[in-house]
Amino acid sequence: MILDEDGIYDPGNFNDRLLLGLKGTMSEAEIHVMRACLRGGILNKARRGELRSSLPVGLVYGPDHRVLLHPDQQVQNAVRLLFNTFLRTGAAHATVRYFREQKLLFPGDIHAGHADGKVVWGPLGVRRVLTILRNPRYTGAYVYGRHRCRKLPDGATKCTVPPQQQWHTLIPDAHPGYISWEEHETIKERLRDTARAFGLDRRHGPAREGPALLQGRVVCGLCGSRMSVCYHRRGTLLVPDSTCAIAATWRTAHVHVRSSPGPALTQP
Repeated sequence: MILDEDGIYDPGNFNDRLLLGLKGTMSEAEIHVMRACLRGGILNKARRGELRSSLPVGLVYGPDHRVLLHPDQQVQNAVRLLFNTFLRTGAAHATVRYFREQKLLFPGDIHAGHADGKVVWGPLGVRRVLTILRNPRYTGAYVYGRHRCRKLPDGATKCTVPPQQQWHTLIPDAHPGYISWEEHETIKERLRDTARAFGLDRRHGPAREGPALLQGRVVCGLCGSRMSVCYHRRGTLLVPDSTCAIAATWRTAHVHVRSSPGPALTQP
């Protein structure tokens, strides 16, 4: 038996099943309409730049819900140093290397639990640098719809970054920032140029000089990333080795790398 505020229903009875089916369909339609109304309200609020979202490190909400620079000067200086170092060196790895050589830590915010809003300091990594460099909020712009997420048939969620023209909302100079929009565009262009030759794929990069064949084609059997070519002298011969140093690439630290000798993959 099934009970609701209107009565008791017997699933074995045709009329009761029919009534339960109609009520279920109407409830589903009502939920769909409510979800559409809520979504419309969110989009309208984002269009006005009033929808609050999680802010990157270095930006906080003030008492009047406006976005401000972090009140801690150490946090501000660390963020500015990151951008200045990248603009000076032109590479995310060089930025991380500079922080590690100078033994500098980088701040991070906690957005959950009893420590919400607390700043923690730790080593800087390449992924963190790339995330910060690509975030337009550091220019003082309000952005919504920069990421598109959808569920795959296997239940996993896939997120992509559409082109800027397809973002739902982009309001320049909506709040204080650390860099200008022109500097942000320069950073993106440098990252694109670097990714063509030194990214994880490296299929668009030029072939290196040397006698090795299949440059950029050899794939690591453990992690699946493309292996780099390193050369060493063996007598009068220049012998290549295919090396996978993905951990060192992202951590900019000296770690154990996997290599495969390549005398058999050389030109005669």
